[in-house]
Amino acid sequence: MVGGGRFEVSKASGNKRQILKIINASLTDSGEYACTAGTDQIRTVANLVIGDLEVQFLQTLQDRTILEDQTLILECVVNRTDKPISWFFNDQQIQSGTKYDINREKNKLRLVIKNVTIDNEGQYTCRVADVKTQCKVLIDEEKVRFVERLTDVGTKEGDIAKFQCSVSKLSYIKAKRDIDFKWLHNGKPIEETDEKKYLIEFDKTSKILKLTINDVLNEDVGIITCQADDVTTIGRLNVEEVPIYFVRKPEDQILTELPNICLFECELNRAGIQVKWLHNKKELDYSKDKIEFHNTDTIYRLKLLQIEADDQGEYVCVARDKKAQAFLKLQVPPKIESFQTNSKLIKHDQPLIIDILYTGWPEPSIEWNRTNNKIKNKLIKHGHIQMMIDNTHRNDSGVYEITLKNDYGQDQRNGTIEVLDKPSKPRNIIVKLLDIGECGLTWEESEDDGGSPITGYCIEKCEERRAASWDEVCLMGFEERKAIVNRLIDGAKYRFRVSAENKYGRSEPCESIEAILIKSPFGKILIFVLLESLKIQF
Repeated sequence: MVGGGRFEVSKASGNKRQILKIINASLTDSGEYACTAGTDQIRTVANLVIGDLEVQFLQTLQDRTILEDQTLILECVVNRTDKPISWFFNDQQIQSGTKYDINREKNKLRLVIKNVTIDNEGQYTCRVADVKTQCKVLIDEEKVRFVERLTDVGTKEGDIAKFQCSVSKLSYIKAKRDIDFKWLHNGKPIEETDEKKYLIEFDKTSKILKLTINDVLNEDVGIITCQADDVTTIGRLNVEEVPIYFVRKPEDQILTELPNICLFECELNRAGIQVKWLHNKKELDYSKDKIEFHNTDTIYRLKLLQIEADDQGEYVCVARDKKAQAFLKLQVPPKIESFQTNSKLIKHDQPLIIDILYTGWPEPSIEWNRTNNKIKNKLIKHGHIQMMIDNTHRNDSGVYEITLKNDYGQDQRNGTIEVLDKPSKPRNIIVKLLDIGECGLTWEESEDDGGSPITGYCIEKCEERRAASWDEVCLMGFEERKAIVNRLIDGAKYRFRVSAENKYGRSEPCESIEAILIKSPFGKILIFVLLESLKIQF
């Protein structure tokens, strides 16, 4: 060896001491090292053994408490990243995807969860090889908030006024209590018993609260408050005596293609009137990019861009206490935009997921070309259907074709899926007695190799007196479909079976129909020869 690189050779004690220094030693540096002097007649030898560096967490996971709907980041630092790294939530392994973001920056391992919910509360584990670090995560619930706040309402004396708002939640899961909702008019609680004056409605499904004030008077002008625990939203009730009316109301619109745009237009008898547009009784947000609002003198226009299925329904222009409505209807035949599978080759017991992206309204019916009780269809949202088979088997392979239909047309798309599994069992095993303690076996190959080449066959035997015990005899190559089994007990009965193997496992066994008695196939001849020998001796 010559000094240089990771190896340094030096001398000490007046050149009487030779030193070899190895820098950044690795497992490959293990072995025998010799030092010679003169003509190699003087020689000394030493063995170097280098152990593998144990995995250690230099920074462990720490317990966390985080507010609901925030981003959770868990980090740890490990001394080695060349070992298998995996993350677990409540002992269930998690993968990087839409819900979890798993990444690494040098030796720092990181798990990111966006918009956490109560369901994300629990124990998280990072495992590197066989070493792990754990932490507990607690989720604090977000305080109730108003998603849609009350707006000011103007009405004519003697008419009605309606207020509406919506909230983010109805109860606190951890506290196990419902939120207390109240309505107030000018600071005074509104009693539900006063039904002639006030009508209180609560749609728990959409979390919408409504208040209707009947027979509005001038003295009703003031502040309307909706209170959720200690969170409030307010709207002002204005009473206008000046009459207004619609000279021209918006017209109904029917669209037959998506994407598309839609324009509603109406005209009032007066200019400068503050109006608002409602979609299915919910006020539209003019700040959104897909909505444009314009008015010219007495003409008021609402333009909807990038129409989707959720945009259809009732549109109302509200001018003080006057309203004009029109309807947007969609009559769009289905059109499949995308047919995506999680994989065209799937291992057995793994899920098959097919995502269908489409346009069309009314919501189309779903038909698959395969009859399978395991198929689960889920409408993720309008325009996105997901089909899933949780645990696939070999017989789930084939062509999957979906047909979407509604009253205005239909569309089809398909894809081919192959499920990789262990082979089907071999066929037609035949057992023959060859000699004392020896049998010959033959069989035919499996009808289905499971999508992966057969790598071999496993031969097993079972003595009839030990019916529940099967012993492995040997493993045969994939080319062989015959075997000889010896060392069988004379006078015993045996059954035999053979299984096929591929990279995904071992098949069900093909078993001999009847047990075979082990005896000499030449037994009678031997007895005859023995008797003849006895006669000669006499």
